[in-house]
Amino acid sequence: MFSSLLLAKETLNIAVIETLPVNIVTESRLAFTEELRRLLPNQQIEFSVYNAQASEQTAADILTSLETLSPPDLIVSVATLATRALYKSDAFLETPKLFMVVSAPVEEGIVLRH
Repeated sequence: MFSSLLLAKETLNIAVIETLPVNIVTESRLAFTEELRRLLPNQQIEFSVYNAQASEQTAADILTSLETLSPPDLIVSVATLATRALYKSDAFLETPKLFMVVSAPVEEGIVLRH
């Protein structure tokens, strides 16, 4: 999942951008964070969770504000609008990204159909 160099870091910083705080989004984020902690029990992990308030523009603004900080080790987008903003962004080109709970990833152009 993560390179050994990344795992050698004292703390993994993970930014999570949620489209909005509804059950499926919150439960998906919580399941992800619990599973990552289970997989990496000896790793210190810090999660920063951001709420895009059901707005692609707000998600894009969050990404812009994150650019002024030290880059996270991973960016997770939860649900379609946050994922769309992350996918369209030119920021964090070298940062690993993970998306989940996207209703139509092929139609969004995030996943290509062969």
